[in-house]
Amino acid sequence: MLLPSGHGIAVLVNTGVALTHEGTTALEDGLATLVTGGTPDLGGGTRLIVDLVLAGLTLVSLALGVRNLRRVGRWARRFGDRPWWRLALRLAPRLVPLGILVALPAVTTLVAGGRDISHVQLAHYSPALVAWVVVAAVLNLGVGVARGVALVWLRGAVRPGPSVPSPQLTAR
Repeated sequence: MLLPSGHGIAVLVNTGVALTHEGTTALEDGLATLVTGGTPDLGGGTRLIVDLVLAGLTLVSLALGVRNLRRVGRWARRFGDRPWWRLALRLAPRLVPLGILVALPAVTTLVAGGRDISHVQLAHYSPALVAWVVVAAVLNLGVGVARGVALVWLRGAVRPGPSVPSPQLTAR
């Protein structure tokens, strides 16, 4: 940054795997204000707010996932009589968070100006984001599998046909 007084300010940062140059503009402005005799604004960044929002989304995803796991039987009884293709379409959106988790490095590469970022680097840079996506993916996958198993069990238990006699328990 070149100031009107002729002084220049250069800010060099090692951003590592950071997706943006967080805070460097604020640092440049603060230094320019100091050089010109002013008092810099010490306002906070948005990183804490973003992490708190992601933590809230993680908790909501966790609560909804546990709720849906507890209601698997009710869901299977409600939708068990529908054709398989409709049930598959109904369960398919449960794979979206897993797809996002797999594609997350590629998506962040687009945002990060072409930097290649691995899952490990992304977890280091933004653990709140990765935690939310992992929780959502695991719980959605778990709900989808549990619902599928419940449907198979329900259809197998209701299916007419020859029944296998159950073993009798005898007291000895």
